[in-house]
Amino acid sequence: MGTRHLITVFDEQGELKVAQYGQWDGYPSGQGVRMLAWLEMTTRLDYYGNLVSPVKDGLRRCRFAVSDDELNEIYSKFPEANYLGTDDNKSFDVLYPNLIRDTGADILMVVAYSVGEVLLVDSSDFGNDELFCEGIYSVNYQSEMFTSVYGGKTVSFPLRELPSQQEYLDAFTKAFEEVGA
Repeated sequence: MGTRHLITVFDEQGELKVAQYGQWDGYPSGQGVRMLAWLEMTTRLDYYGNLVSPVKDGLRRCRFAVSDDELNEIYSKFPEANYLGTDDNKSFDVLYPNLIRDTGADILMVVAYSVGEVLLVDSSDFGNDELFCEGIYSVNYQSEMFTSVYGGKTVSFPLRELPSQQEYLDAFTKAFEEVGA
């Protein structure tokens, strides 16, 4: 379902490194659970108690495009790419998952496992659009928190103590029930 959202990731210095617009499944049981699953699979503590994650390590390879010209140079290589699903569009999706609206929380996988630079579009302003941005899912490696905002409700969990998927969803249920109480 077309539920627009924003995925953000901040590095250990608190710098925004990922601000990915997403078009689909932007509710907690969609992109929220998907993001939680990526965090559960990739986050651990090392022998010294330090938080270790290939996502955190991959952030140093991320950068935002500096201009539309930089992006247009990439897009110009795929003149047939459009919403009709042409072959060019399919190739673009495979080659540049970091630049499409369909990637959603899987941007964590792209960041973690890309071997080269990860060029991104800074969509952070979309988080201020109260009408169209229906959810924000954020990882902050400085504060070591996973925070989700949906329907005006915020739930946060330490990366060192991630909840189960059910606990995560129950936190939203509780937040919404508290309004009616």
